[in-house]
Amino acid sequence: MFIDLDRFKSINDTLGHACGDKLLVAVAERLSQSVRRSDVVCRLSGDEFAILVSGMDQAAQVEALAEKLVAAINQPFVIEGHCINTYISVGISLFSAGGARIEQFLAQADSAMYQAKKSGGNTCHFSLLHASAG
Repeated sequence: MFIDLDRFKSINDTLGHACGDKLLVAVAERLSQSVRRSDVVCRLSGDEFAILVSGMDQAAQVEALAEKLVAAINQPFVIEGHCINTYISVGISLFSAGGARIEQFLAQADSAMYQAKKSGGNTCHFSLLHASAG
């Protein structure tokens, strides 16, 4: 999954970069609390995160997790006395092991995230890779 904070620039512009940095830390913590211990949450750059989820072979399982992440981030954050409402766009790439290269997987998740942003944000979008795509 690729995750991008919606309208993060306006938060930085309005409340300052120090507050924005604290928000990024809080978002990372909330994402980590919303996934399994075996899942990997990382910050890629700026306001972009990635989550590597394994062992979920049904799209419905992954969609339920993505919706859980969206709901978790939709809860207000209190940073430096400011109540901040922020939202995320989630791009999901599913593939079976053995066919797709990691570069394809990452590019598809990134593309799906931008599709979620284009549709207004605060949602998730799927991109499916098949084992034959290699």
